Amino acid sequence: MHHMRGSDGAPVARSGNTGELPALKILLPQSGNTIGERVAFVFQADDNIAEMTMSSANPRVHLHVAMDETELMPMADQLIQLGDGRYLYVFDLPAKPGRHTIRLYWADPQHHTISETVQTLNVVVKESK
Repeated sequence: MHHMRGSDGAPVARSGNTGELPALKILLPQSGNTIGERVAFVFQADDNIAEMTMSSANPRVHLHVAMDETELMPMADQLIQLGDGRYLYVFDLPAKPGRHTIRLYWADPQHHTISETVQTLNVVVKESK
């Protein structure tokens, strides 16, 4: 599922009582790295996040990933479990060469960004030959 950020692009503050959320952390690549057009990243979450994706039977808070202005809501089967709470996510479309910002965060049931959970990564996609 895709949707665009608001016109100002700013994260929305937490809305409602979402309770304690598993911490999110992008592990790889590191900010500033040059990567290929097939964009992927490894992240860590404290819990099994399968119940916190849009494929869950009753998602309240759920996972969002974004590259630049395009937001995605991954399904559980799109997250490759690597063990020890680590997951691999691969964007389904190749990225154009240049600078890109990747964000990982929790969103509330209305898809508003829970701002204190946002993890940001800046990468440069190299031109393919």
